[in-house]
Amino acid sequence: MCLAAGLVAAGMSEAAAAATVTGLSVATSVAGLGMTALGQSQAQDSANAQAKYQGQVAANNAITAENEAQYAQATAERNANAKKREMLTVIGAQRAAEGSTGAVVDSGSFMDVRLDTAERGTMDAMALLQEGDLAAWRARNQAANFTAQSGLYDAASKTSALMPVAGSLLSGAGNIGANWYKMTNTKGT
Repeated sequence: MCLAAGLVAAGMSEAAAAATVTGLSVATSVAGLGMTALGQSQAQDSANAQAKYQGQVAANNAITAENEAQYAQATAERNANAKKREMLTVIGAQRAAEGSTGAVVDSGSFMDVRLDTAERGTMDAMALLQEGDLAAWRARNQAANFTAQSGLYDAASKTSALMPVAGSLLSGAGNIGANWYKMTNTKGT
């Protein structure tokens, strides 16, 4: 109450000095409350913009992961087809070599060799397709994670700044009211 004492010393009545100090205190509290609310609103807007950006990044990552899945499957199919062609080339070379001996190549051990080659080639081609499917599954799983993450960021970007601001305003108004009551109802000061 140094300000009040100074106002009384300057010729103001004690009641007028107390009212002036009370009014200044309330005005300062209201200004501080407004600044707090404005700061919270701006901070929420910034957080919303950041969440929106992160959501878009996650959505882009989901698209990239899906593209990787498609590429993995296409590559696996190309590799499997190349393995099948390679197998057919080997079988053709085996048949030609066997035929050059003058033997009957469509029976017996000659046929067994070609069947074994076909089986191994088919198994290799199937393994390549399985590897591609597994790589595609991993990429699609990652795409689903990115999509979920994007949804969370999108929801966060829509958070209203009104709630924290309203909370600050109500809390501050309660404090101002309590201080006003204390200042106006003090006796003997």
